[in-house]
Amino acid sequence: MASPRRKADSQDAPQTIEEAVADAAVYLDTLAQIEAEKLAADRDIDARRALRDDVVATLEKRAKDLFLGLRSWWSVEKQELTDGKRKSIELAGAEIGERKTPPRLTHAGLKSADMVNRLRSARKRQFLTIKFSLNKPTLIAAIRAGGTPSKLLEKMGFATAQREEFFIDRVEPEAADPKTIETPDTEVREAAQ
Repeated sequence: MASPRRKADSQDAPQTIEEAVADAAVYLDTLAQIEAEKLAADRDIDARRALRDDVVATLEKRAKDLFLGLRSWWSVEKQELTDGKRKSIELAGAEIGERKTPPRLTHAGLKSADMVNRLRSARKRQFLTIKFSLNKPTLIAAIRAGGTPSKLLEKMGFATAQREEFFIDRVEPEAADPKTIETPDTEVREAAQ
């Protein structure tokens, strides 16, 4: 069954240069309001994060002190509490004990790059990973430059793509007079009289 047809909402558009000037001014004002709201929210968030960080730092210190105390207590009492048969116990809703950490790789105090070179020299590439990704800026530059590399890349399916897009950017106050508009034929009209 076909989905019902939906009509797009109608879009109001200025009909005169004066209306376009007024709409552009309202548009810029709206963007300024959006930025002001974001800045105000960011300030509120920053203040709340600072408060959170203070509270969390206090709680983390308290938790660390308790952890260290319980670790010391465990090292003294574990034999009696487990009869040497277990590595942990349940205590007040927590499991307390000792366990092996996940294995981690060490390399005799040498840098990773040195170890990579050793493995490459020993032809043990199965222990190395290689990461490839497209160098997009270089590809774009090569295609735009033309010539043999460009033709080869195009045969492989590479191409550059660009499109026209509508934009509205804020003009620096000293560079633009909001009451004038420059038309494509460089004619300046008084927009608001």
